[in-house]
Amino acid sequence: MDSLMLTTITTISVMWLVVGRAAANKTLNDAAELIMSTCNCTEHQELCRQSLAPYALLILDKPCHLAYVAVNVTLADAKNVSQYVRGLKANYTNNHNIAAALHDCAENLDGMVAEIQDSLNETRWLFANNSSQGKNNFEFHVSDLETWMSAALTDDDTCADELESLDEPLRSYVANGTSRIQSLVSNALALINSTYYGK
Repeated sequence: MDSLMLTTITTISVMWLVVGRAAANKTLNDAAELIMSTCNCTEHQELCRQSLAPYALLILDKPCHLAYVAVNVTLADAKNVSQYVRGLKANYTNNHNIAAALHDCAENLDGMVAEIQDSLNETRWLFANNSSQGKNNFEFHVSDLETWMSAALTDDDTCADELESLDEPLRSYVANGTSRIQSLVSNALALINSTYYGK
């Protein structure tokens, strides 16, 4: 292979590398901008951007994934908080009042997790079927999705009420987790409205 051909091949390879990198950077920028604009409809925008950022490319590729990702992120956090509260309860078996408050809170959190899981199932159905099953059927499933997420918000509030009997810093430890879940659920509801109703 002569030096001219080798130089030409090297130059073309470098050009493709530069072009490929530029395209990748543009895609990443587009994804970041999508998350920024998408989260404008939520009450807790910084948390929204933070929680959705790892999935930006997926959402950019298929915007219909937005509601699914928002609910799935909320579910993962809710499970973690529920497990954390149950773990705390095991440490206070000798204190009836604290154990009872944590037990009641954990029960509500378990209900919340189940409701968010039902919500996730609805987003899967909506993604798979879109509006192919007819407008009325589609809107019925969107309504169910909103109902489950709203119920999850209520369960989280009830758990927070149970914490009033706890002393600091234990109350704050639990409240920080439940407050985050409440914000994620609120954001997910806003994103559901944005996805399916354009609100």
